[in-house]
Amino acid sequence: MSRWYLVAAVIVAGCRNEPEAPALPVPPCIRGECVVDPTSHCIVREGCRNSGECPAGTICASATSSPCDQSPCSCRIPPADYSPKNALLAGFQVRSFQLRDASDPTSRGKAAFTWDVPDGARMMRCALFGCPPVIAPYAVNGVIRAAIGNYAQCALAEKVFEPAGGVFDLADSSLETASTPPAPGLCKEAASEWLITQLLVGCWAYDAAKVIAASPLVTLEPWQTHNFRQAMDATCASGLRRSCYHAASREWGTCLRKDHCARRCLSAADCAHGAELRDGGLDATPRDGGTSAYRCERPTPASIVGVCVGATWSSELGSER
Repeated sequence: MSRWYLVAAVIVAGCRNEPEAPALPVPPCIRGECVVDPTSHCIVREGCRNSGECPAGTICASATSSPCDQSPCSCRIPPADYSPKNALLAGFQVRSFQLRDASDPTSRGKAAFTWDVPDGARMMRCALFGCPPVIAPYAVNGVIRAAIGNYAQCALAEKVFEPAGGVFDLADSSLETASTPPAPGLCKEAASEWLITQLLVGCWAYDAAKVIAASPLVTLEPWQTHNFRQAMDATCASGLRRSCYHAASREWGTCLRKDHCARRCLSAADCAHGAELRDGGLDATPRDGGTSAYRCERPTPASIVGVCVGATWSSELGSER
């Protein structure tokens, strides 16, 4: 039986009023496993080819930082200095234009961007991504197109500008993307948390039929944007299990309890610097007798990415013993 999912709305299908790519048939996971985090997709933990094949909160990378076609890659927790700045440019293979600050002094620090319209552009699309966009080819009537294959996983907010000028204002809550329900029958697993890998803003321009230019991706901090999809609690003030952020080290974590931003992990090796993201990015004085006491545990049975905890944490991850 064919499964279907919606490839990202990133391509003008031969008409300026049709910015949506078509729904394409997707087979069951030939490689790896199917997960819901919260959209359904296939992941390949060892041997991934790009970050679209990794769970939310992780990237596909090699141990040596070499490209995946030169060195084996696996899904990993991204380092603080990770930057997919040129992902749109390299993926679409188009010319570059720059985003400029257009923020309003009354917007309480929320970011806004404008641009000089590239020559020949008839439409502009901008998005706020919660994970690195991955450009993938697909064919329509024998013509190879390019689309952001993990758009449903990553896009938190978006806006289309036609004509191609305007301001992408991240204080505007109406820009939130519609939730994409899990593909029927593709995954049986329960939905996991929506984890922010990074906050990235990018725009790309079209002529009447194709993408012709794109911007470098701009990295944001959580207070620079509306909290789309309520995916973030930057300081864990609510105590809900949301993505949190440590500004000093520029690391994303997961709220484990009120005021506790836990370091993310896929194995205990990711917990070498401790469990909690604190000043300096290190939980350097563990109460458990050393960093070897830290372990990686999943916050819920449906979680894919774990959190670093110490020996005093209960199995429910809700309180200390």
